[in-house]
Amino acid sequence: MQMTTGQAGDVARWRDALNPPIYLVSVLPGLGVPLLAGGDRIAVAALLLATFAVVLLQHAINLFNDAADWRLGADVDKRDSWVRVHDGRTRPVVLHAIVSLVTGGLLGLYVLWQQDRWWILPAAAPLLVLGYLYNAGPRPLSYTHFGEWVTGLCYGPGVFGGLWLVAGLAPDARMLAGMAAFAALAMALLLSHQPPQIETDRAAGKRSFAVRYGADTTRRTARALFLLFIAALAVGALVSLRSPTALVFVALGVFVTLRLYLGEVNPKRILASAIEHPSVLKAVEGIETVPVTSNGLLNLDALETALKDKPAALVSLMMVNNETGVIQPVAEAGALAHKYGALFHCDAVQATGRIPVNIAERGIDFLTLSAHKLGGPQGVGALALGLCGITPTLLSGGGQEKQARAGTENVAGIAGFGIA
Repeated sequence: MQMTTGQAGDVARWRDALNPPIYLVSVLPGLGVPLLAGGDRIAVAALLLATFAVVLLQHAINLFNDAADWRLGADVDKRDSWVRVHDGRTRPVVLHAIVSLVTGGLLGLYVLWQQDRWWILPAAAPLLVLGYLYNAGPRPLSYTHFGEWVTGLCYGPGVFGGLWLVAGLAPDARMLAGMAAFAALAMALLLSHQPPQIETDRAAGKRSFAVRYGADTTRRTARALFLLFIAALAVGALVSLRSPTALVFVALGVFVTLRLYLGEVNPKRILASAIEHPSVLKAVEGIETVPVTSNGLLNLDALETALKDKPAALVSLMMVNNETGVIQPVAEAGALAHKYGALFHCDAVQATGRIPVNIAERGIDFLTLSAHKLGGPQGVGALALGLCGITPTLLSGGGQEKQARAGTENVAGIAGFGIA
């Protein structure tokens, strides 16, 4: 049975909130243990169960983080927030977090009992408390200048060090190298997500690295930490010369890191045609424009070149130009945007009511409309969403429109728009 648009949107919201790739920061240390262990015998079952326990604990921390950010006013425009999934209610998110925290904790205790390694607990417990305090209380550690250090400490010595010991391995130089590597990786991933959130973090009083030092320094530091991650793994692999697999892993890691170093970390690049309305071109700073041909049409070759050059988050193109009346190649531009992983916005203010507008056929993720161009009242607009399932936050501070646009609705204007 085919899902409705609403059901598809709900599934997409849950998938975006879960965001499976972020759990690699918990899974990779579990893979790193056998890679650096070389030919040493390890307790595979205990390592797998302990890694799953870490994933559950990270899930709990992510949930606490979303609830704390929403409560304190940071990341309220975050489209993949668990609070948004629950229609702006933090209580279900906190309950979900508690269940995940207790389940992961009990599973971890079971592994320690099975391995008879209770002596690990005194070292692991304080780090677990640190992870909880990272997002709990009136002033979470993530809102202080300790946030990045706590992240590195929890994932380096905490996660990798704990998994190394649970696997039955003795502390040595390989363990130290692994702890340094995964501490650097966790901090790099954290920093790579901070630049787009600087303004909301600053407004909420969050003293993140990006707020303190700026976006450019944060990106450079994230790249340096990625390089440190690879270097530390290389050291561990060289110490364990019996592990050719680890050396192959490190070689691949060097290639990936160099690719990241030459590109952007967590890009938030926006492309728009050079003839867009000022309401689009001046909506945010840093929009890059794509030229048009002598006929006033978007140059699709130039758009593809720009998308190939480096990743973009969004492409914007009007359907009909407000001055020349030229109909733009919307479907072709949308296909290019999706081909290179970008979302696609279309300004259809001049087109609606004059030419057919079909979101699905034209590959549009976001479509903007205005009532006064249809003979309706002024000051009323609409944002139509495609099947991407993403609901952007336009105004924060209220629960209207499922937290998409705060403020009491203009019912008379909306009704007039509908009639027009």
